[in-house]
Amino acid sequence: MDDRRLPQILLVDDEPHQRVIYRAIFEHRGYRVLEAEDGEAAVRVAEDERPDLILMDVGLPWMDGWEVTRRLKSTPRTSAIPVMAVSAQVGSEGQQRAESAGCVGFLPKSLAPGEVADAVAAVIGAPPR
Repeated sequence: MDDRRLPQILLVDDEPHQRVIYRAIFEHRGYRVLEAEDGEAAVRVAEDERPDLILMDVGLPWMDGWEVTRRLKSTPRTSAIPVMAVSAQVGSEGQQRAESAGCVGFLPKSLAPGEVADAVAAVIGAPPR
């Protein structure tokens, strides 16, 4: 199958080991994966590549994931890209902040990577096998 037709996910996380784990899970499930380690890179990659979904760590340095999401949602080129917030915080406050920032979901970092992949598939569908 042509890789360009596979669903594409942008992983935004400042922790390299987190990106390695999620990349392995998503690629194993058949997704194409892009990465960004900070907010500026996330905006740039999202504008250039227009992924099918962005998995956004909200605890980024300099520009947090909430601000990155607000910027993406305020730009016509990226406003339709679904964003799922990922945070070490748990509880309703994170869910409320995710909704107000324009995210389609909020996932605690305590979820197993397979559960995160299942949540992504629920939003954009699973790649064809």
